[in-house]
Amino acid sequence: MNEQERQELFAQLITRHQGQIYACIYAVVRNSADTDDLFQSVCLVLWHRFESFRPGSNFLAWARQTAKNKVGNFVRRK
Repeated sequence: MNEQERQELFAQLITRHQGQIYACIYAVVRNSADTDDLFQSVCLVLWHRFESFRPGSNFLAWARQTAKNKVGNFVRRK
């Protein structure tokens, strides 16, 4: 997969699942500003780690696990 295809696939997947990822974060955090910040952070991590994602596998499960880890770290810091 070349870089352009990789970028397009990521854009498609994140667009398709952004509402579910955001809801997963908000369900724990219950604060829109913190959820916005965490969502952006999760998206950055997903992009940086996207090379490890196997196309055809479950993107949402992969993204939710990343979100769960970020939210867990956030809650522990608070």
